[in-house]
Amino acid sequence: MNITEKSGILATTKGYHPSSNSMPASQDNPSEVWLFSIMTMVVIILIIVGNTLVCIAVATDRSLKAVQNRFLVSLAISDLTVGVVIMPMGIVNQLLGYWVFGVVLCQLWKVCDVLACTASIWNLCLIAIDRYCCITRAVKYTAWRTPHRVNMMIIFVWALAIFISVPPLFGWRVEESPSEKFKCLISDNVGYILFSTMGSFYIPAVIMIITYANVWSAAKFRARSNSNARDNIVKCPDSGQPSTGTGFNYQRHIYLETNKCLDDKTSTGNIQADFKNNGNEERQLTDRQLLKGCFSSESGDQIKCQVQSKIHGQEGDPYRQVNHSLTSQTTSQRSNGFPDVDRSKRRLAQKRERRATLVLGIIMGTFLACWYPFFQLYVISALCRLSCNIPTLLFDIIFWIGYCNSALNPIIYTVFNRDFRRAFAKIIKKIWFRSSL
Repeated sequence: MNITEKSGILATTKGYHPSSNSMPASQDNPSEVWLFSIMTMVVIILIIVGNTLVCIAVATDRSLKAVQNRFLVSLAISDLTVGVVIMPMGIVNQLLGYWVFGVVLCQLWKVCDVLACTASIWNLCLIAIDRYCCITRAVKYTAWRTPHRVNMMIIFVWALAIFISVPPLFGWRVEESPSEKFKCLISDNVGYILFSTMGSFYIPAVIMIITYANVWSAAKFRARSNSNARDNIVKCPDSGQPSTGTGFNYQRHIYLETNKCLDDKTSTGNIQADFKNNGNEERQLTDRQLLKGCFSSESGDQIKCQVQSKIHGQEGDPYRQVNHSLTSQTTSQRSNGFPDVDRSKRRLAQKRERRATLVLGIIMGTFLACWYPFFQLYVISALCRLSCNIPTLLFDIIFWIGYCNSALNPIIYTVFNRDFRRAFAKIIKKIWFRSSL
């Protein structure tokens, strides 16, 4: 079977001349027709609903108006094109077994098919690169990533998709004979097949794999560095002068007065005490006691030293010695007198960073699972021609699985991104409330 005569790069094109006595294969088994119709309609609904919610959420929710979410909107638009334009006409073509929309629409449909799928794949690549730069060059890249530059990157992706999709309009396609006027065939030229598959899938796929591998490595290195910094406690230099500072534990309402770098001898123990604040009992506090000395981690996130604690409403025991790093909410003070009020924000940002990295990996894994089988099979069929006996059913299944990627992206956002999940719920509730009036 020559697959290239039955399918385009991103479109199944089973052609049957209406005057022929042969009937479309899809009509031989009504149960298969119903199963195919139901499954593809579910995919279309998921694509339209999910990606529309992404666009509305970014446009209306203040927490999602960050400039990097424009990449997600661009991805959603390309996926919407697949669900609104490409798949419905492809379903009709698949069920009838021949093209009924005319030659002009056939050419436009094929261009839009390649354009939308290529733009979707390159948008995923752009999101991966953006994530990598955010992790490895956070300060510089965040300053560089202005709305104008983000728009230019998105325009470049769509321009590249157009460049890959339009060559058949200018002659790089199969020449149709009169008996094939009702078929919708893409170029049978091996050169264009290799060009389009490389530009639409293999190049962006390699970029995404390398980029995500670096993102994963950078995230692990950062986590390992933070862990080593917490464990590697270094003594203050002997020449250092004692410095004092005041921190405030917002959760327990305990003022902490620190005195750093006393001497070399230390001993540890445990203290357990129930503190009261204005008559209300606070949570039990258990920390290490430092009798002498003060040490600071290399990262500056933890400082262990002698502390005098004072409680709101009551006087604490004088010079009660506890670990300065009580909780993640504790605010320490450096020797220069400026409080480190950004610690909790940094930890929250790191948590979001890990979650975003996980989401990116799932998106990319889903993308490869959906598209790799089709593009691999398409290249094989182009190279071996008639010598390849590829079952039609296998090719059809692999082909339609590729479209499922456009439905899975917004689902992944909903499950793993709390901001999108909250925005989606708000939009759905608003629509439900208006429809119930």
